Amino acid sequence: MEKLLKRKRKFLRLVLNILGVGTVGLITSCCKYGYDTTEYNVQFKGVVKSKDSSQTIPNIKVELLNSITQTSIQTDKDGNFVIIGEVLIEEYPRMRFTDIDGNLNGSFEVMDTTLRQSDFGHDLEIQMKSNE
Repeated sequence: MEKLLKRKRKFLRLVLNILGVGTVGLITSCCKYGYDTTEYNVQFKGVVKSKDSSQTIPNIKVELLNSITQTSIQTDKDGNFVIIGEVLIEEYPRMRFTDIDGNLNGSFEVMDTTLRQSDFGHDLEIQMKSNE
């Protein structure tokens, strides 16, 4: 009787080991596709100024380009902005600054910038080139 129990246990161990290895192989083959899509919330604030005169520029459209949701705002009358969005963890936030009021406050070139880790937590000072 005891010998029969030992054989059953040995057989069950063998079966469970085979199933266990097979399951691990299935799990790893399923996990190798795709990638981590962890996102993080970002907030950037700063001021937009003319590169030529250092004057602040109101009514500049500020966009967070690689945000998961479409995120854009305008600078206030003093050229200040605060923009919040969600960005994938493996991407650096990219921003675009566009003059949308024509010649009212001067005419400025569109400016794209990629923010680095050192830009996080600091007020940004964006300097835009004049079109004139």
